[in-house]
Amino acid sequence: MASDALDDVADFERECGLPHGFYQALLGEDDWSFVIKLHALVEAAISHVLAAVCARPELVDTFARLELSNATTGKLAFAKALACVDEEDRRFTKNLSEIRNAFVHDVRNARMNLALYLATFDKNQLRKFREAFGPRRDPFVVGTFSIPQEQFVRENPKLSMWLRGIYVIAFAQLEKEKAKLRVGQAEVAAIRNYLSSPPGA
Repeated sequence: MASDALDDVADFERECGLPHGFYQALLGEDDWSFVIKLHALVEAAISHVLAAVCARPELVDTFARLELSNATTGKLAFAKALACVDEEDRRFTKNLSEIRNAFVHDVRNARMNLALYLATFDKNQLRKFREAFGPRRDPFVVGTFSIPQEQFVRENPKLSMWLRGIYVIAFAQLEKEKAKLRVGQAEVAAIRNYLSSPPGA
């Protein structure tokens, strides 16, 4: 796993006022808490990147109040229009929202287990889950260990979601930095333009 991606997650934790290691600790949560907390973090990351791309950090709270996955008025709709969250990360987020909704809308699901949840999936649902949360490469390789993507996802749904979530947050952080750089370049260009032809010159 790229250490710089985890560094980006740590930066995001700090910006949100979360304790260092909050994301890594999610793996120790029960599956119900894991899904809810992962969803909250991803949603916050998208709110932050939208505000950064608009160069209006004060809009974070406004974006946070928008529904996440609404196709026309939600955060993901803005993210697509502003081209600041790619298609794979939008797919991840949309599918995470669906799982989160399935978990929280019935309190009896508080003891829900992701492996048991996947066991109810048909072939198409499992494919959709794999596409949203599976490793980006098939087969999934760690050191000398190799496992087909679909098998890894089916046997390790929580870890799969956690691993992909790292990169969703890291890429959001990267988009924020790119947005800040664009703003800085625009300000420099404006100053240069002013100095080259000041008013009244």
